[in-house]
Amino acid sequence: MTGGCSCARTGGDRELAADLVQDTFEAAARAWDMLREHASQRQRAWLLSTLAHKNISDFRHQQAFRRRQPAIHARYHRTAADTEAEALNAVAVAAALRIIEDTPPRQRKAANRTRSVGAMSEERHIGDSPLLAVPG
Repeated sequence: MTGGCSCARTGGDRELAADLVQDTFEAAARAWDMLREHASQRQRAWLLSTLAHKNISDFRHQQAFRRRQPAIHARYHRTAADTEAEALNAVAVAAALRIIEDTPPRQRKAANRTRSVGAMSEERHIGDSPLLAVPG
């Protein structure tokens, strides 16, 4: 009775149709006290409308998941490394270090202090950049 209807509603997906029928008959079992008083045609109509509502509800849940999936994926999966940006950053840091090395000792010390406040965390990501030795 509901098997053919559910298979048609799910586009021929037999597993999904079987789940839909099972959910429908579960709901019928819970509502059996009310349903047993109705005629068989009314019970059939109740089953078919419940099947339709459950199918619509499942479709909405799937659509909501599909809409949220990119945000979930972005939150829990690392993004691919941007090697071009990292290479450019490494070149810029290396050039800045060469410039700092060519400055007089007092200015180099000041530059190292400034650099150590904010750029140390960025430098750790590059890995190749040596820290400048500060003359004591």
